[in-house]
Amino acid sequence: MSNMPSKHIEHLMALGLTEVEARAYCELLRNGPATAYKLAGAIDRSPSNIYQILDSLCRKGAILGNDAEPRIFRAVPVAELLALLERGFQSHKEGAIASLSAIDSYAPDDRIYNLKTVEQVYERARSMIAAATEIVLFDLSAEPLRLLQMYLDQNAGRGIKVAGVAYGDVPKLRRVHAYAHPWQLVAKTWPGQQLTIVADARECLMALLAHGGETIRHAMWTDSVYFSCLQHSGLACEIQVAANKHGPNDPIVKLGLLTMPPPGLRTFTQQQGELPKAAKRSR
Repeated sequence: MSNMPSKHIEHLMALGLTEVEARAYCELLRNGPATAYKLAGAIDRSPSNIYQILDSLCRKGAILGNDAEPRIFRAVPVAELLALLERGFQSHKEGAIASLSAIDSYAPDDRIYNLKTVEQVYERARSMIAAATEIVLFDLSAEPLRLLQMYLDQNAGRGIKVAGVAYGDVPKLRRVHAYAHPWQLVAKTWPGQQLTIVADARECLMALLAHGGETIRHAMWTDSVYFSCLQHSGLACEIQVAANKHGPNDPIVKLGLLTMPPPGLRTFTQQQGELPKAAKRSR
């Protein structure tokens, strides 16, 4: 059996090939065209089922076969295979969007859920920012801010209020109100990179990443409007404190859960059957 590096196999499996298909493709790519019998021996598969594997690879566009006897198979170039897989994924993605969007979304359930990967944290953050309709508040260390700044700025560009606290050197943001705290002070006591997003006071994401940003220490998300309203209120107060250092005319100085009621507060008070006067005036 050929000793194929596992990372090659894992990458191809992540793109939609089975393990045995990935091994067959890599074997043909490395050693050139081969008969089915020769390939079966190289990847330690019986000749009786190798044709099923080869037929699947042909249909996926990963290999080519001639019409001679015995048939010879060869791998297509890597760039060609990846382009085929990408187009196939895009086609399936569009179909999934069309069909899945017809499914009714369930109501918020007030539970707190744990997130397990850094990628999941950032994807959830981007999704929350994009879905916001009125206001996004954030508390971000330098690296999370760098990775999310484009999405925050784009959201502010479509009329969404976007404000938050950052640490260290804050990048220039065209439409986002970002107030910096000295990172040196935070770094002495806070055990990692902070990523907090509150969108419309309807959902909240809080994550603590390791100092290098490559692993998660804590990460949780909820669509509890009660919890999100509390987090919105606390974060708004912190932003106000930072904004006061810039001057009393800064519009974010007036930021507050009741003075600038977000959608989540209106939802929560409607659920409880009573709407504060400030919230009524804002509708």
